[in-house]
Amino acid sequence: MAHLGRRPTAHQRSALEWLNPESTVLGCGVVSRLEIDHRVDWATSHLTLFDLLDRMCDHHQWLKTIDGWALVPGRGKRAFVPPDDPRHPRNAGGEQRPPPG
Repeated sequence: MAHLGRRPTAHQRSALEWLNPESTVLGCGVVSRLEIDHRVDWATSHLTLFDLLDRMCDHHQWLKTIDGWALVPGRGKRAFVPPDDPRHPRNAGGEQRPPPG
């Protein structure tokens, strides 16, 4: 599912809430007031792709936005690492990008 708006559609939001009832950050059990994060910044892609959205608490969202932390590639619960970690998407083969097309 994809669309050109910044916010996920109601269908995308419902699917995210069903698949990820809590934060996707490994070790974070927050279940309420989760933010929806674009793995590829919307300002760059101008797309909201379901496969590139994650739910995270405001603390982890802040670390991502301000300090460059990121979830390791994959789906579901996974490690959240600082920019100098070798598993960070920038260090493990580049930023995640939306599929061409």
